[in-house]
Amino acid sequence: MSPSRYIATVVLATACILVAAGAASLYVIRNNLSTWHVSQLFRYQTEKLAFGPPIDVLLIGDSSLGNAIDARRWSTSTGSVVENVALTGAYGYAGSLQMLRRAVRHRRVLSAVIVQTPDMMTRAESHEGALFSAESFSDLAEVPLNSLVPWLLSKDIILNALRKPKSEEKNLWSNIKNNDYMPQGRLANFTDLDSLKFSQSSINNNKSVYLEKIFAFCNQNGIRCIYAHGPIVAPLCTESAEYYNTVNAAIRAVGFDLLETNPPCLTTEQVGDQPDHVRPSFKSAISDHYQDLITRWLQTPSASGLTRVHHQDH
Repeated sequence: MSPSRYIATVVLATACILVAAGAASLYVIRNNLSTWHVSQLFRYQTEKLAFGPPIDVLLIGDSSLGNAIDARRWSTSTGSVVENVALTGAYGYAGSLQMLRRAVRHRRVLSAVIVQTPDMMTRAESHEGALFSAESFSDLAEVPLNSLVPWLLSKDIILNALRKPKSEEKNLWSNIKNNDYMPQGRLANFTDLDSLKFSQSSINNNKSVYLEKIFAFCNQNGIRCIYAHGPIVAPLCTESAEYYNTVNAAIRAVGFDLLETNPPCLTTEQVGDQPDHVRPSFKSAISDHYQDLITRWLQTPSASGLTRVHHQDH
């Protein structure tokens, strides 16, 4: 075999292997066989959306939502169909977008509330969150190729799919079902937060890519949507006025209205294992706070009839 033909054969064989590896990774991800970032929680939340009646209020977001709003309590007290499909902060706005897309494919969604931790705007866009929460190939259209390819060619996706569930993962599944979210870890002591606040300079100015997609998707599908900050321990909710002003302006620039301009404040007695996690014994009270605000918002007519759009130039 000539050197040039040998090189061509090697290149072709390598390309075939890479394509096969990428296809296998996509199959694993699309069929929820991956174990990226609390896969038990992801499977539990996506199974809620597989079938059922129309959803009156869909709650999408991260752990600040999962630990704050009790959808079961809300549904029982009002007779409304409320689904809380919170993931974790690692999925970011991208995960919220993918969960909204999943919901609309399987259920009719009347309204949606996006609840994200107050510092979400300081974080990098989670393209990997978009990848691992996508249901169809079309859901990956906004994921940059240079972010997509390294993950798809990683051996970890396939190896993790082959890993047998451990006993603690089975226990985790049971706890997630009982709590309707991840159980919290050891409660932390946050008395040292007195001098802390969020910095305006820490905001990621390129953070709105997936948030814009969420807003557009709501409008395209006739879903009334609103944005809400998750709760956080004081003084992070009270001493960061410049930060919240800038973040709120960015959220409104996308088109969203805000449930509240500041996040609900948690006392040191109300905070759980993270600054933005409500202690389980206080979840009902915080949940009722959000329920009251969201109910009042839903009863207020909007100019568009869908999302409460105050900035018509977007």
